[in-house]
Amino acid sequence: MNQIITKTTLFCVSFLLLTFSTFAQFNICANAISINTDSTCVPGTSQLTGTLSGATADGGAITSACTAINAPDVWYNFVAKTAYPTITVSGLGSSWGTELKVQLLSGTCGSFTEVACGNNTSVTPALTSPLTPGTTYYIRVYKNTTALPTGANWGFTICVTDPLLTASRLNEVFSRTVLSAPSVLSFPWEVIYGPDNNLWLTESRGYRIRRINPNTGASITVLDLNSGSTWLTSPSDTLNAVGNTVAPWSTGPPQGGFAGFALHPNFLDIAGGNDYAYVGYVHRRVGGTSPNGVIYRNKLVRFTYDRGTNRFGSPVVLCDTLPGSNDHNSQRIIIAPVVKNGPQFLFYASGDMGSGQFGNRDRPQNAQNKDSYEGKILRFNLVSDGDAGGNAWIPNSNPFRASSAVYNIAMRNNQGFAYDTLTNKLYGSSHGPYSDDEINEIEGFKNYGHPLVVGFVDGNYNGNNANANTRISAGAAFNDNGGVSSYPPILNEATQVTNINATATTKGAYKSPLFTAYPSSNTLITSTWQSPGGNANWLSEGWSGMDIYADNFIPTWKRSLVNAGLKWGRLVRIQLDATGTKTLPSGLDTLNTADTVTYFQSTNRYRDLAFGPNGKDVFLVMDNNSATSGPGVGNPTTPACAGCLIKYSFLGYGDQGGFSRI
Repeated sequence: MNQIITKTTLFCVSFLLLTFSTFAQFNICANAISINTDSTCVPGTSQLTGTLSGATADGGAITSACTAINAPDVWYNFVAKTAYPTITVSGLGSSWGTELKVQLLSGTCGSFTEVACGNNTSVTPALTSPLTPGTTYYIRVYKNTTALPTGANWGFTICVTDPLLTASRLNEVFSRTVLSAPSVLSFPWEVIYGPDNNLWLTESRGYRIRRINPNTGASITVLDLNSGSTWLTSPSDTLNAVGNTVAPWSTGPPQGGFAGFALHPNFLDIAGGNDYAYVGYVHRRVGGTSPNGVIYRNKLVRFTYDRGTNRFGSPVVLCDTLPGSNDHNSQRIIIAPVVKNGPQFLFYASGDMGSGQFGNRDRPQNAQNKDSYEGKILRFNLVSDGDAGGNAWIPNSNPFRASSAVYNIAMRNNQGFAYDTLTNKLYGSSHGPYSDDEINEIEGFKNYGHPLVVGFVDGNYNGNNANANTRISAGAAFNDNGGVSSYPPILNEATQVTNINATATTKGAYKSPLFTAYPSSNTLITSTWQSPGGNANWLSEGWSGMDIYADNFIPTWKRSLVNAGLKWGRLVRIQLDATGTKTLPSGLDTLNTADTVTYFQSTNRYRDLAFGPNGKDVFLVMDNNSATSGPGVGNPTTPACAGCLIKYSFLGYGDQGGFSRI
C-alpha cells in the first residue's frame, strides 16, 4: 500500500488536556511539562494544550529581544533533535487578544539566556543561534502585560516540530533523533546493533563499552578499563590502560584507543556458551618522540558477558604484542568466514603506524615487510586451537605461516570493514595520502601495494627520481624535510606492480582496489605533494567505519557500501553490482568508478555507523573534536554534536511536490 508522507512533516509529544486544577504544576519553571518533539504536530506527543488562567509570574524579567517583562507565565521544555525546531502557540482563547509572548531559553531555571522570542507568532531559532541537538531547552508562554489573567478563556495549543532532513540529491527524507547528547560519550568509535536489539558501543578515550537502548538512549556501562579501574579483579595480565588519564597520554593520545570491537556470532543465543566480545585497544605508551615515532602497544582481548550482572569479565588475551601509534593505528575489527557458511575468524586492521609522515617521519615503513604486523590485515581464531602459547589464537591455515597472524600485506590505514553474506566478500576502507581513498576486497595472501602504489595503477603518483621535488611518495611532503622520510619514492606505479608480482610466491600478488575516491591527475598530486598546505583542499573523504546495506526498505540503497566520513562530515554510499566485484553504474573490472551519494552533511567527524534490523534506521557515532591526528589537526572544525550517538530513520522520498509516493 502506498503511503503519503509530507516532506515538511516533523516530530511529536503526548496529548495532555490541562484543567485549572492541574495547571499549577507548570506555573513554576521547575515543574515545566516536557514536550517530545516530532516531525508534525501530533496531539498527545508533540502537541499539548494548556491555559494561562490563574498563572503568576515565576520567570522574572529575562533579557529579551521582544522586550523583557515579569509577567504571568507557564513553562514547557523539550530536548532538541535538530538545530532549528519550530515552536507554535495557536488556538488562543478569546482573552488573549494580542498579549501573547513566547521565549525559547537555554540554561536552567533561574539562569536563562534567550535563544529566540516572538510576540503573537511562531518562534524559530535564528541561523546565528542554532540549537545543540540533545540539549534541553525551555519555553516560556506568558503575557505582555503584568496584569493577572482573569476569566476562563486563556487556553492555547503548543507544538514543537523538528524539520525532516532531505538527506541527499535523491530526496530521501529522514527523521533525526539524538540518542546520546554532546560530550556524554568520550570519542565513541565502534557501534554495533546487537542480537538483543541494543546498541553496543566503545568509547575510544573513555575506555568503556556501553550498552544503549536504540529508542530511548538509556545506557549502562558493561566494561571499564580506564587507568585505575577496579572493574576486573586480579587479572592474570595487566589489562587496564596504563596512564590514559594523565600526561603525556592525555595531551598527546594515540589514534584510537579503546576502539575495535566485535561480538561473537552466537552472542546471547539460547544455547549460551559464546557470550564473547573481542576488543582491540591501545594498552600503553612505550616511548619514542618525533620524528622517530611515538610508540604504543595494543592488545586484543576476549571478554565474557555475564547475563545476570550485565558486565564483561573473564578476560583472555589473544595477542599482546600488537604495534600502536599516534597515527594510522587502524584497530577496526570484524568477524567473518573465509568460506561461505564456514568457520568464522576475527580480522584485525593494523595500520602502518603513520610511518614516513609527521611525528613518525623516520619510523621504519613496514607495510611491505611480511614479518611485521604493521600495515596489515591480521587474522585470529575465535577460540583457541590448542597450540602452545600465542599460537593458540593464530589459525594454522594463515597464508604466510602458521605462527603469524598476517593475512595480507601493504595496507596504509584500513579504517572500516563490511562483510556481505550474499557474496561472501569482505571489504575494507582505507585512507589515501592526498587522494585515492580505497575500498578493497580483503583476501588472503595478497599485496595491496602500499606505499608503492596509491589507488589504481593509473600513474597519478608517479615521480621523477632525478629531481628531489618530484620524488613523490605517500609519506612526508616536500615541505617536510625535503620529502625525505622512511617512505620510498614511488617513481612509477606500473613498474612497482611488476616488482611486487615478481615476489608473489613469498609476499602475495598485487591486488587492485575495488574503488578509489577522487583519483586525481599526476599534475595535481605533484603540486599538492610539493606544497600541500592544509588538507582542506585534498581530494579525500577520510572515511572510517563502513557497513553494507542488504535490506530492501530503502529502495535505492540495496547492496550499497556505506562509509562514515571523517573529513567532510557525511556518509558516502557506493552501490555494488550483483557479484560484489564492481561498483555501479560503471561496472568496470579495472579502474572502476561509481556514482557516490552523500548524506547528512555536517561539521561532525562521523566515526562509525550501524544499520537497524528494520532496514530504516541508521545509527551514527562521531568524534568529540575536529581531528584526532595527522593533517586534519591543521584543518579544525567545530563539531555540531560532539561525541553524539544519532539515529536517522528513513521516512520516504520527497519526490512529488514535497510528498512521497513510497
